[in-house]
Amino acid sequence: MPNKCSAPGCRSNYDGEPHTPIFKIPNGPPHIVYQWKRFLHREFIEEIKKIYVCLKHFRDEDVEIFFNIPQPDGSILQEQRNLPRLRPLAVPRFLPGCPSYLSNPIPARTTSSTRLDKNTKDRDFLALGMELSIEQKKVDEEKFQILRFDELKSKLFHISLPKQWILWPSDESQLHFIKPAISDVTGAHYIECSLSINELLCTKGFYNNKEIYLCIKKINDIRDIDKLLEEISFIGIGTHRQELSIPTLNQQIDDVTEQLRITVDGLSKSETLLDNSNENNQLLHSLQFILCQLDN
Repeated sequence: MPNKCSAPGCRSNYDGEPHTPIFKIPNGPPHIVYQWKRFLHREFIEEIKKIYVCLKHFRDEDVEIFFNIPQPDGSILQEQRNLPRLRPLAVPRFLPGCPSYLSNPIPARTTSSTRLDKNTKDRDFLALGMELSIEQKKVDEEKFQILRFDELKSKLFHISLPKQWILWPSDESQLHFIKPAISDVTGAHYIECSLSINELLCTKGFYNNKEIYLCIKKINDIRDIDKLLEEISFIGIGTHRQELSIPTLNQQIDDVTEQLRITVDGLSKSETLLDNSNENNQLLHSLQFILCQLDN
């Protein structure tokens, strides 16, 4: 009676099933035995004498079906074996009829020397990456670092000015960046925001001719200019919105006074249309009195 296959879900050589060649776990290297056990999901079983796996679970290249017989003329004659034979170090890999994740290829066992070589290559690659990163940082520092005012002027081409900002012609000891705008009232052009950098590389920012606080007090990197211009623009937008959203008390009083003056003038001109009742006269006199107080 043929031995039955021990692989999960396999019915080879069971009653009513066709005969299939079968192989026993080899009594070979421990790591090969472990891969057989792992394939069968029986890693902790010590007794392996009665564990078999059929032909269905191996790759074609892992099974020898023919004899190779050398001929006198140098050719090879192949004769079919009575029973297939496994090649050395072959392990089962497939589980037909089972979920695909159970048939994932078993990774080959790496030797200590292989792992050491891989770790050495990884360390070398990491060291090379760190060295390149340090060199790139040095290159960037030399490219963007500012130590003197003449260096600042010579490296201005590295910056990209934000929208509406321009570099204003200035003297030899200062640089000025300005953001012009148009007045909503008069339509005249004026300088809304500006940034000044002196020969000591110290910075000053202004919005509507008022100096504002800047986070970067001294330029050390040409890219600091982009940061400062964005900072000043952001402060300017916030201040402008605040001015638009909170009208002054004087403006409110002027608006109320103007509306009251128009009302009183209209009532005065239409006196003939009004009846001469005391109530209407008292209302008109009261409004005139309030208008006089506001004008004063």
